Amino acid sequence: MTSTNSLAWPALTLLLGTLSACGGNDSRGANLAQAGAGGADTSGSGGAGTSGSSGAGASGSGGASTSGSGGLTGASTGGSTGESGTGGASTSGSGGASSSDAGGPPPQKPPCLSDASQIVLIGDSYINWISHTFPTDINAASGLTIEDFAIGGYSMGSGGIGLIPPQFDTALKTHPDIRVVIMDGGGNDILVPDTVQFPQGGQCKMMGAQSPSIPDCQKIVQKALDAGRQLFLHMADSGVKDALFFFYPHVPLNTLVGGTDPNGMLDYALPLIQAECDSAYAQSYAIDPNKAIRCHFVSLVPVFEGHPEYFAPTDIHPNSTGSKAMATAIWAKMKQDCIAQPASSGCCEPQ
Repeated sequence: MTSTNSLAWPALTLLLGTLSACGGNDSRGANLAQAGAGGADTSGSGGAGTSGSSGAGASGSGGASTSGSGGLTGASTGGSTGESGTGGASTSGSGGASSSDAGGPPPQKPPCLSDASQIVLIGDSYINWISHTFPTDINAASGLTIEDFAIGGYSMGSGGIGLIPPQFDTALKTHPDIRVVIMDGGGNDILVPDTVQFPQGGQCKMMGAQSPSIPDCQKIVQKALDAGRQLFLHMADSGVKDALFFFYPHVPLNTLVGGTDPNGMLDYALPLIQAECDSAYAQSYAIDPNKAIRCHFVSLVPVFEGHPEYFAPTDIHPNSTGSKAMATAIWAKMKQDCIAQPASSGCCEPQ
């Protein structure tokens, strides 16, 4: 039941300010990165936004920086370039080849995907929005029909027009055997902040590199991180084996949705959410070794670096060219780490 956002562009002006705001059932296609109707997701599921040149997880220009928490084939952080995709997107793992790095035993083969109903999409407008075609693009890259439960304007822990974690529970109602989740989140926490709970939240997308020094901006990111951690554990307990979490690119400045400069919060949040993703295996393994989840991280910063043509005009969301580059980088990482692969791949354990 892939949804299509039907919100008209004028509705964007109703939701300025966070990466996770916009959506409602009506805005299923809205991307978290667009605040007006879907807020630009610049704060990962554990925090705001994307990382800069110094942000953790960004590999060389043009390559998609990725990491896996105990990933099967990921190279070490900053390691050699991984599997390359079309459009200059390449992936390099930063999770290491052994899950013992994440507090567990040496990894076994991951389970093979036996049915497309075992994989779903959740998140914000960077997955589902009217400016791009990511759901179609990831289906084309993977050869699968992946159901989309993402809603533009939704946030991870606060702000936005709704929260991302309940999307997983909605997916479980019709997909009781989910093994893989592709997701993003956290951007709208910053772009469409809850200024009742965080009175300084409106400054987080306006102050650039100074934004992370604002106490409420730090608190917003921490709340998103806490919500992301609980979501990973809930997914693990529900039988999910792998989560592919991707984080936002640096977005254009001085936009209606993104504000003056939200990239300072992206740089602040990226290494924090990547660390949360990398630790998901150890945390879930400690609770139940039979229900451990591996989180595989992809930064979109290097994917979009040097490609202003990947963004919709005067917007922080990608256009269809950008979403195709996203899908290429994400599927390359999934192939590299043997996520949602068929038995014929030889890298996974048939179920």
